[in-house]
Amino acid sequence: MPAIQILVSHFSTNTYLVSQGTLTVVIDPSGDAAEIYRRATSDGKKLSAILLTHGHFDHIDALEFLVHLSQAPVYVSTSDQPMLADPYLNASWLVGERVSAKIASTHPLSGGEVLAFGELIFQVYATPGHTEGCLCFLCEDALFSGDTVFADGYGRVDLPGARPELYRASLASIKDLIRTKNLYPGHGRIIIKE
Repeated sequence: MPAIQILVSHFSTNTYLVSQGTLTVVIDPSGDAAEIYRRATSDGKKLSAILLTHGHFDHIDALEFLVHLSQAPVYVSTSDQPMLADPYLNASWLVGERVSAKIASTHPLSGGEVLAFGELIFQVYATPGHTEGCLCFLCEDALFSGDTVFADGYGRVDLPGARPELYRASLASIKDLIRTKNLYPGHGRIIIKE
């Protein structure tokens, strides 16, 4: 499943667009919401859902405006949902910002769910460590890993809400996916398996 990578955040956060037919799903909307919306709805497509791998500010800073533009439902872990509107919990205060995405409602996830948007099917994996509610999403041969795992490492564990004691088990739970699927991390380069 090919995904379009958008890099419009000044924190080098990867936002992904996954499309099939007339539908697009956005993963981790960071940066310029208008640009994300324009690209997600090009060629008459509908932005049908927004998936969040976790609640840190650099993965949600375009969320509120993108929801305003699209009315798309937002899917986030139950544990990370409070981070969306709280600059302390989402760590934006650490860089002198106050990111606060006030969303009327979200669809809570805990891992193990299967989400279907038209022909796009996402399996949800709970991978706590970087945050308590970190999630990874698998769509066909693409693993959207957020900050759980990168091409050359994994996410930091010194921010509010981190659960370093759970990280090893989380990585072990997705090790076969990391080894066999194309990796679309929250930062850095994408790894496409040959």
